Amino acid sequence: MALFLMQKWEQMQDRVTDWTGLLSNLSHIRGEVGDMSPASIAAAVVVGLRAVHVMNRLIDTALQEVLLSQTRFANFLLLFAAGSGIHVASKYRETITQHLNVTRGAASFDSAERAEWLVQLIHNLKRLPPNFWYSSAATGLLSLQIAQRLGVWCLQKTARSRIGNYILKSVFIAVFLATFRSELLAEAQVKWLRDRTQSLMASNRSQDSLQDRARAATGAAFRSV
Repeated sequence: MALFLMQKWEQMQDRVTDWTGLLSNLSHIRGEVGDMSPASIAAAVVVGLRAVHVMNRLIDTALQEVLLSQTRFANFLLLFAAGSGIHVASKYRETITQHLNVTRGAASFDSAERAEWLVQLIHNLKRLPPNFWYSSAATGLLSLQIAQRLGVWCLQKTARSRIGNYILKSVFIAVFLATFRSELLAEAQVKWLRDRTQSLMASNRSQDSLQDRARAATGAAFRSV
């Protein structure tokens, strides 16, 4: 099974790195999709979104059962998911950070250096084996599930308390005031643009009239001569 997954991973890497073939396939797919009827596209989109939602719910339920279960197998999965990602991250740290300035992130460079930094990071990540991604995915899923549970618990406790009720009311009032202020600023900006446009048009008309008068005066002077 592991050998089969590694072969599939290598095949997928070959397809992704073949940019010419990938772009040609994407253009071909776009042409085929463009010939489809709107009803079929809408049905495919709705079913696809529903499938993603169902898969998300199944993953959430599985992770929640692992966290709530007290069996040895569930505890083993919990320990493996918590420690495997940290272990492989420390193991492949040199591969990830090779030829990278770790002390400075991509945001500290200019646009060209930032692009080069990101390209090097992607190149390093492509060299990582499949077990790194499997372990990191397990740790990431578990961390997100724990963060979701803690976040929901904190929000519920905060919202149901007296202080949290005041905080939520203050947030709603701040959002309303910010929306009202943005509408006022938008109206003021539209009014300023309208006045500016009218003044520019009036200035252009006055310049045109002055040019017409100058031409008329010049023509009258030539005729008098």
